[in-house]
Amino acid sequence: MSAYNGVVDTERVRRSTLTRFNPISTLTPLTLTQQINSFYAGNIGPAARTWEAIRRRDDIHASVVTKRYKSISRYGWEIVAVDDSPEAEADKKALEYFYNNLQATSAINRNELGGVRLLIQQMMDATGKGLASHEMIMRPSVAGLTALFSFVPLWFFENTTGKLRYLPTDNATAGVPLVAGEWLVTAGARLMEASSIAYMYKVLSLKDWVIFNERNGMPGFIGRTSAAKGTTEWNNLVDAVNALSNDFAAVLNIGDGIEVLDLKGGNATPYAPLVERMDRATTAIWRGADLSTMSATGGGDSTGASIQADESSLLEDDDAEMISETLNEQVDRFVIQWYRGSNVPRAYFKLNRPDRRNITQDIATDTFLIESGVPVSVNDLNERYARPTPEEGEILAKRIVTTPGLGVGLPAKSATPSPFSNVNDTLRDADRIVTERLEKNGAAELAQGQADKLAAVRARINDVLAITNERQMVAEAIKLRAELPDLLQDMFKDDTTQKTIQGILTASLFNGAGLGLQEREPNV
Repeated sequence: MSAYNGVVDTERVRRSTLTRFNPISTLTPLTLTQQINSFYAGNIGPAARTWEAIRRRDDIHASVVTKRYKSISRYGWEIVAVDDSPEAEADKKALEYFYNNLQATSAINRNELGGVRLLIQQMMDATGKGLASHEMIMRPSVAGLTALFSFVPLWFFENTTGKLRYLPTDNATAGVPLVAGEWLVTAGARLMEASSIAYMYKVLSLKDWVIFNERNGMPGFIGRTSAAKGTTEWNNLVDAVNALSNDFAAVLNIGDGIEVLDLKGGNATPYAPLVERMDRATTAIWRGADLSTMSATGGGDSTGASIQADESSLLEDDDAEMISETLNEQVDRFVIQWYRGSNVPRAYFKLNRPDRRNITQDIATDTFLIESGVPVSVNDLNERYARPTPEEGEILAKRIVTTPGLGVGLPAKSATPSPFSNVNDTLRDADRIVTERLEKNGAAELAQGQADKLAAVRARINDVLAITNERQMVAEAIKLRAELPDLLQDMFKDDTTQKTIQGILTASLFNGAGLGLQEREPNV
């Protein structure tokens, strides 16, 4: 990938770096209020610098904001075609090349390099500051189109016209309009406005707490004596009191003894609860409910944890939608227009969301439906469990059934257990069970009439029983199970008996012999 040649050149970054300062060292409630008001007026630089310093230097912000920014980038992404048309397939390939080969960096820190994952984390800065901007430097080649995304800090812009405009210098007041197709602008929730206010109250309490500890951390000592001032006894007590305390000590000529003077006023200081309250508020703003403290408040139950999980999921889903929609509108359209002159893509970028389904429950449900004969689409199953449909000609995986007692694996015809897993008992009893089930259902005459048509089934069963090699017997039994529909096909040609046979014989043979006898302990 070629060198950077965007609008934000090295000289612009150098001048901004040389004039950099710490915006929170003298921050007060008044200056913070002024910065927030200026942000709404379009002068977004001061508030953006303050919010960035708070995000990096405050312990709670450094934790919860980073988690929020990175939470959705770990689930991956995909390019989705809207249909099966050739245009959709071409658009999908074009976008896959674009995103797989793009590069993300920072305009003020070119050492920061990455791909789609870094791009997403940088775009998430809009969740904190309300806006995030990338300069897009397109990189066309013979292989296709990709781009370099350079993240530009928000104090390089102004928003007085309602749309971001680039400031050529830090002292400029009117910016240059951003050209569509050359800039990616992400709009978000601006959570730093509320959490910076919580930070302000927290810092004020921390400062007062530090001063209080400096002044009152060590107790004062009062020595009392009946000796006259200047006497040996008096001077000895003065020396003793001074040895105990370096900050505050006194000697009084009333009684004898040394008293400890508690300057803290007990343990009920107001600073710690207020600091904790602001930390919890910050966590709730960024991550939903405060898992570590709110759940404990409820008496140690899991209510807080449940709320945390639900609200965090809601936030992650919304963030994923924000990122996807922004890239769809400002990147996907431009890429497809470059390829085929149309700004209506037939494929689009999709940021994946975490799969919160109960997979175990889904498997149990699908298994029940399949075994109950309910039609279930293979494509739906593949989509539900994130498995691609095999292409024609691919080697397909097969389920392996281990036969108890033999220690061998045989490929199964279907997911349903073989009705001949108990080979000896099942094969000998199959014919008897069919007949009994028919008679039980009031079809004795029909069973007698169809007896000759069961001869082929009986013959196959006898053939299997005659096999002396147990492993071969199991293999032939499984094979017989797969052949039963063809062996019984003649019994369904008679229209008069078709429904009866289909409803009784098939159920008897497969459900009776298969499901009933398989409950026995295998003896093979």
